[in-house]
Amino acid sequence: MAPMRKYGVATTIVFPLVSWTSTRADYSSAITFAAGDALISKNESTFDQVSSSAVAILNGLYKLALNSTEMAAARIIVTLIDSTTKIWE
Repeated sequence: MAPMRKYGVATTIVFPLVSWTSTRADYSSAITFAAGDALISKNESTFDQVSSSAVAILNGLYKLALNSTEMAAARIIVTLIDSTTKIWE
């Protein structure tokens, strides 16, 4: 079950990054996110770009800030997919 968040209140989500290129991802250097890598769908509508970029925390964990407008929905889906080379999701 997905965590519950407050409607219309900015939040930050934390997530691990999984590599498609190996069974054990190499987290020695942070991934650089490009425009279009992080997309959001509100209430099962079309996907749009997230206004901010994900940031590395430590050990393969990243965080992504969602603003209050992006959080103004009953159901939110966020996808993070390498739009260029497709080597992580």
